[in-house]
Amino acid sequence: MIARDLTSLQHKLPMADAIILATAKQCNVKLITSDQHFKGMENVHFI
Repeated sequence: MIARDLTSLQHKLPMADAIILATAKQCNVKLITSDQHFKGMENVHFI
């Protein structure tokens, strides 16, 4: 997965957030965040 795929209308992520999520997925780690853009996404722990 690349950041470009995450900025689609389906995900509605800004480019910076897409890069963060793509990096976490590439490294097989869970993203821990309170950023509303990531709420409900796979491999994200929302606090």
